[in-house]
Amino acid sequence: MRLGIDAREFAGGTTTGIQRYLRNFLAVNVRERPDITFLLYGNQKTVPHLRAPNVQWRCLPERLALWWDQVTLARRLRRDRVEVFLSPYLKGPLCSPCPLVITIHDLMFFILPEYRREQPLWRRWLLRRYGALAVRAARRIITDSEHSRRDILRFFPAAEGKVETVPLGLAAHFRPPRQREQARATARRYGLDGPYLLYVGNFRPHKNVEGLLRAYARLSDEQRRAHRLVLVAGRRSGRAAVETQVRQLRVGDQVTFAEAVPDEDLAGLYGMAHLFVFPSRYEGFGLPVLEAMACGAPVICSNRTSLPEVAGDCALYVDPDDPQALHAAMQRLLNDTAERERLAALGLKRSQAFNQEVIARRILAVLEGCRAPCAPSPAGET
Repeated sequence: MRLGIDAREFAGGTTTGIQRYLRNFLAVNVRERPDITFLLYGNQKTVPHLRAPNVQWRCLPERLALWWDQVTLARRLRRDRVEVFLSPYLKGPLCSPCPLVITIHDLMFFILPEYRREQPLWRRWLLRRYGALAVRAARRIITDSEHSRRDILRFFPAAEGKVETVPLGLAAHFRPPRQREQARATARRYGLDGPYLLYVGNFRPHKNVEGLLRAYARLSDEQRRAHRLVLVAGRRSGRAAVETQVRQLRVGDQVTFAEAVPDEDLAGLYGMAHLFVFPSRYEGFGLPVLEAMACGAPVICSNRTSLPEVAGDCALYVDPDDPQALHAAMQRLLNDTAERERLAALGLKRSQAFNQEVIARRILAVLEGCRAPCAPSPAGET
């Protein structure tokens, strides 16, 4: 099979959730399926990360995203005789020469008021219309959770019968520290010499970092001195507002910012955390919760959207819009070692159900089910 993939997410300097999704999928299937040719389509910003005999990278210069999606890419897919094309986004070539599979991780930008207000009405209408066309053009739609599947069907009725729910998988390095001293050394590299609470994500409004900071500020001075709050974010966007709030709450001496943390270090930070706290208002899946559980961290998270699907009965849930409830949950677990250990053990066991290799094979099964016969190259093209 000749499988095409939109690989523009592999840009230098950042690690995104979509990039992790593609990286995990490729890591397993490139190794296990040498009979498949993986054609990865990027632009001038793409940094190839994977080399193998069955992997081919294509650099297609991009000036206008819409033209790249609908013209440049479609022409190249035909020339390369691609049999199935996977887009990790809610878009793809509407006149694709082969079956199109799109991925809808969430519909946050259609649902949350703070994101709807960012776009003028005409642009919201255009994005909604473009999404509807992509849904109609797609042979299958992959999504991460039942919550997202319900949102997709509510916004795009034409998706009925096309949506496949496949959860995100865990990379193998997310596991409890095998050597505690090595994990402590990792924490010390980030200035962490004692116990800490951990958040991993970004500083976009839906992540509710402001609610986390308000709850943390309500802890006693003694508890804050004993347990720093560590905020790990892969991008600086929104950090200035968070730093302002930290100063206003007068907790700057107890808050550590960490950015661009490699996955291997991140596993160590999860594993040494006293608590992992994730009060997000909206998630299509919530991968950091799963990663934290896999590394043995007890979890407090929001009771909203997909997070109960991910964490099951292995987390302490809170209303993300109630800082007092979040404060009470943090205080409760900080004072109850046995409960922290119970949640950590439950979470570790649950995380094993999200095996990266099993999930990657499930995605590939969806793609193989859409496979079209390989057409000959148009005359004159090679």
